[in-house]
Amino acid sequence: MQVKIKDLLPNPFKKYINEGKFNKERIEILIESIEHGTLPQHFYARKKGSKFELVAGHHRIEALTRKFGEDHKVDITTVIYSDEEMLIDMVRENMTQRNTDFQDKKESVVLAREWLRSGSRNVKQFNIRAKRDNKGKFIGSEPIKDSYRSIAKFLSKHGKAICYGSVKNYLNIHDNLSKELVEEVGNGLTLKDAVVLSKIESKEEQKEVKIALDNIGEGDQVERGKLVTQYKNLPTTLKKEVREGRINLDELKDVSPHSLSNGEMVLQFHKRLSKLSADCRTIRRGLMQFREGSLFNEFTPHQNEGFHSRMKALGKEQEKLLDEIVRCLGVLSHEKKRQIERIEKG
Repeated sequence: MQVKIKDLLPNPFKKYINEGKFNKERIEILIESIEHGTLPQHFYARKKGSKFELVAGHHRIEALTRKFGEDHKVDITTVIYSDEEMLIDMVRENMTQRNTDFQDKKESVVLAREWLRSGSRNVKQFNIRAKRDNKGKFIGSEPIKDSYRSIAKFLSKHGKAICYGSVKNYLNIHDNLSKELVEEVGNGLTLKDAVVLSKIESKEEQKEVKIALDNIGEGDQVERGKLVTQYKNLPTTLKKEVREGRINLDELKDVSPHSLSNGEMVLQFHKRLSKLSADCRTIRRGLMQFREGSLFNEFTPHQNEGFHSRMKALGKEQEKLLDEIVRCLGVLSHEKKRQIERIEKG
């Protein structure tokens, strides 16, 4: 059947997702779809007095309203849904649609959790129990047993399954990630980075490690996750150096302090230092050939810029390395002196 848009009401749970607000970018994209004739104009709704409550598709309806006005007619199929089914279908659509943004998906999963926690049977009861604090978080709710799996099972009981892993990731981000970083997800912070950062307990530390991640560029997401995991296992002093920018996160790739004995680590670093010395000699000789043979004169402007940038970066790394070598030499000299004193006393 066909009904006018003005006779459609939102899903009663829509107000709990981003406070019922619309994503402007999605609306603009949907309006473009209307202009190209590719936007579906069929909806599911349940009867509510003389009007109808949408199950899902609120952004599509808003786009159609802005394009054609409230008197525009759309096709609907009426359904006999309980309040719980209205909730499940709305959340499921948010979770499975590719163009739904992260915040809507996250709040949808949180909403499903709060429904289960409340033990409510209808919207009126839930509205009374679902109170929020001034930060928008639900309060006064009791935990539910095996939360992640319970929610995934709840959302899947009337149709397509929702991945347990996705539920777990969204709730971990919601519960554990700093508010500032949550707002960056999808806009400068990837979902996978948000998941690994949410495993760091301190909110301030999360922000500092996020900056450290930004400094190494995009790269492979699995590798980035491993780096953050390795960071968590570092001694406190090394963690501090990472957060202060004195050690890059990607320098941790070859560091395995918890899987090697002290003797193995000493042997490993002996090998690396020997290789580094050999590499330094090779690079130094190569640079001498470039300089003395006037090969830099043959560079194109692009090659010149690239070589110049790499040389500057190498110089900075060298400064850091020399600084650490001086520190280590100081420690070694001190220990050597103590050993000599012990031998003399003995």
